[in-house]
Amino acid sequence: MSLLTLLNIRSEPDNYDLPKYCSVLRSFSDDDAVALSQFVQWRLKRPECIPITYQGAVDYYKWSMDHYHGSGIAWTYQTCNEFGWFQSSGGRKQPFGKSFPATLYTDTCSDVFSSNYTVANIDSKIAATNKYYGGLNPGVTNVYSVQGALDPWSKVGAGVKQGAIIIPNASHCPDEDSISDGDSAELRASKEKLVELVSQWLSE
Repeated sequence: MSLLTLLNIRSEPDNYDLPKYCSVLRSFSDDDAVALSQFVQWRLKRPECIPITYQGAVDYYKWSMDHYHGSGIAWTYQTCNEFGWFQSSGGRKQPFGKSFPATLYTDTCSDVFSSNYTVANIDSKIAATNKYYGGLNPGVTNVYSVQGALDPWSKVGAGVKQGAIIIPNASHCPDEDSISDGDSAELRASKEKLVELVSQWLSE
């Protein structure tokens, strides 16, 4: 496990109950830093050891290329080679200070995959990906775009201008699960719309 892995923890489909998770977070401590660290430990099922050095992350990714162990190495390669989308502490409206700038990720690309992965090289690969696929205007049909209003990834995807449906109080991939009683009215309506569209597309 590494710091980079921790920063890229993804919620599973049933983990979108924000009041529940805020309550769990606050149950650990009144101290923000302690509460957050305990929450991360809890989400990771309290492993015995979590090395969080930069070199530990690099070594882990290199090891996982030959011994895949759920490290997210494929996603890391895609971000270096195609997407960018590095989550950083560069913005002002966030509580993490300047502890993980975008260069943390570009340096990782270079140290894990090749010294050829300079910032300029990564930027050129991102530009090539957007050019090839059309960026926010890919010119495709039979696509239903959904974003969670609280999902930071939504900033790099289709938005209202591109016809995306925005689900209030939802995070990453809110519509991946089946329709359930726990869905908000907006989420349920979006899932039902998707079922209707897929049925229509398959019958064409």
